[in-house]
Formats: sequence, structure tokens, C-alpha cells
Amino acid sequence: MIAMDGENYSYLSSKYDIAGRYKKILDQLQNVIKQLGVTDIVRVNEDLLGKAIIDYFEDIDRLKDFEEIERICVSKIYAHEVYWIMRRKPIQSESIVEEDERWLYINEMACASLLVSKMFEEAGIEPKPGLPKTKEFFHLLFYNLKYRKYTQQSLELMTEAFLLGVLSAKST
Repeated sequence: MIAMDGENYSYLSSKYDIAGRYKKILDQLQNVIKQLGVTDIVRVNEDLLGKAIIDYFEDIDRLKDFEEIERICVSKIYAHEVYWIMRRKPIQSESIVEEDERWLYINEMACASLLVSKMFEEAGIEPKPGLPKTKEFFHLLFYNLKYRKYTQQSLELMTEAFLLGVLSAKST
């Protein structure tokens, strides 16, 4: 569970379901790790995940105050979640496998998988991992999380563009 205390956490916990979001994200990350077949190699550092969740809610709270909005759109939620998970990198290797570079970038792989999964679910379509375009999209997102600069805003724009593309395709 989240081992945080202090003024910001108390203030945020009175406004948001931090424990619920923490559990949901922890379950989602553990599911991704299971799907990747690496449960014996990596684990979620729950303290780092807790910090990422607090950072997420602090960020969202500032946005709500600054933009004077009550409800945050789903693309912003997904973007900020992934951004803060990537900043804190809570998925860690149990043992260093020097020959296998994949585990050095497990957070990027898990976040790409998590974000793609959430976008497909939000769009109301069943992901088809074997389709070339789905694979290309996942690999491009993974590559960008791994090597390129990204922000909450760029992740939000990408998510919103994906959802708009799906909506446009459905309406034709």
C-alpha cells in the first residue's frame, strides 16, 4: 500500500481515491508483467508506484485548479498516469540479466502495453496484437518511451489522436 504521509497526501486523499487508483494501477502493471511472462524476473516496487500515484494526483489537482475544470478527460488521465509511472520506474529487475536488454526497459515496455490496452478499451475495440499495424503502433510507442523526449501533453495528444482516429473510422 502507499506508505506516504504529510500535508499533500492528506489534502489529496480527501479529494481523490488514491488507494483505489494505486490498487488499480498495481493490478494492471502486475497483469502486464504476467502477460509478458516475466513474473520471476521483475516486480513492482510498491513504494515507487506509490510516489508515482501521488505525483499523478498532485499534477491532476494543479491542472484542475489552473484550468478551472471539474472533470479530467480520459486521454489526460492516461497520459499523466503513464508519464508519472515512467518517471518513477517502479518495475524493477529481481536479478540483473546483462545479456538481455529487454529488462533494462521493462518500465517502457509495460507502460506502452498498459497505454495501448487502455486506449483500445476506451475506444471499444478488441486489440488484435497479431495485426501488423497494432504491432507497429506498440513498437513505435515503446521506442518513443525508450529513446525520445515525451511529456504528459505529448502522450495526451497521441492518445486523443488515436481515439479520434477510431471514432472517425467507426463513423464512416
